[in-house]
Amino acid sequence: MVPSTIEKLLPYFSSNIQIYNVYGPAEASMAATVYRVQPKDFNAKFIPIGRALPNYSCHILDKDLSPVPVGFVGELFIGGPAVFGGYRGGGDDDNDRLKSLNNTTLVNIPAFQYQSNRNRHNKFYRTGDLCRFNDDGEIVFVGRVDHQVKLRGQRLELGEIEACIRTANPEIEVRNCIVVKCVDELTHQEYLTAYVEPAYGTLAENYNTIKASLMKACMQRLPVHMVPSSWLLLESLPLNANNKIDRKQLPLVPLKTNKIRRKCIRQVSIDCNGYVEDVLSEIFSNALNVDVDSGQHHMSFIELGGSSLNAITMVNLIRERLYAEMQIDLLFKNPTILALANVLQPEVIKLFTSCDNDSKFENDTIANLIEQL
Repeated sequence: MVPSTIEKLLPYFSSNIQIYNVYGPAEASMAATVYRVQPKDFNAKFIPIGRALPNYSCHILDKDLSPVPVGFVGELFIGGPAVFGGYRGGGDDDNDRLKSLNNTTLVNIPAFQYQSNRNRHNKFYRTGDLCRFNDDGEIVFVGRVDHQVKLRGQRLELGEIEACIRTANPEIEVRNCIVVKCVDELTHQEYLTAYVEPAYGTLAENYNTIKASLMKACMQRLPVHMVPSSWLLLESLPLNANNKIDRKQLPLVPLKTNKIRRKCIRQVSIDCNGYVEDVLSEIFSNALNVDVDSGQHHMSFIELGGSSLNAITMVNLIRERLYAEMQIDLLFKNPTILALANVLQPEVIKLFTSCDNDSKFENDTIANLIEQL
């Protein structure tokens, strides 16, 4: 369930209606978690899928089947007596494909056993869904494992980028969108392409304006490495027989850095240090569990009450949000927000300048809008 869906339906609901977001795969009997939607969720990027229902056990784990910290993304595993026993035919000796599928999806995790009515189990269903816990302990769905990509050393959740595009501008209705990782045939450089389907009848006259607005919102709300390099707006995205987006039929958009991107580079070069400083301030605050204001940016994380354990958390967050090659010794050499921002600024700018060329963009509308950044 996404906020835009609720906004469209609200006019048809009574004032005292209660909306619930229920989640669950068929392998876990359709419903495993539930969340009562709140008014504050209408403007959120994601609506939580909530907490586990009675007799269910839900855990968000990393690739080593260890729990991830609050706010970090991992794969959701569901346990309980309602979890299925395997795909039919998976027990046959001559059906290797289903047998392998059962072994992959049903995972034995002794550390998280759960009690059924009859005996003790520890088989969990691997959902393939990427989730995280929010600060309230609610589970938030962010995407699929098979839609997670690695770009320039950073692991990206394409679903998070798509959600940002869908909610970028309340005045622009995005009916559908998808973000994919592409590879340039000439340079072999990897980049992200966003395919967007706006509302009916709005594309022909407002192509450049819509594109500019979506790009601007992504640059304001996402880390720089998550902003797609190429954009294509279509009247409708290609669908397969199951009425889902057919990725194989999406047209390839060549990588080109045009006038708009060069203006972004210049703007980022000017504003980047402030941007990096703001992100580092958030990271320091989260890792140290304190509110770090601008007057404390000259203080080291040790002076702010941190320790070497906090430093490890800070390095991981910096790798995730700013600089994939961040090392802990760089933090110890530059322990303040101001010093670290000065060191990381050139690395962040490289994300924008690495693909720059002299291709020309025919409409100044987008360039003018980007200058407002």
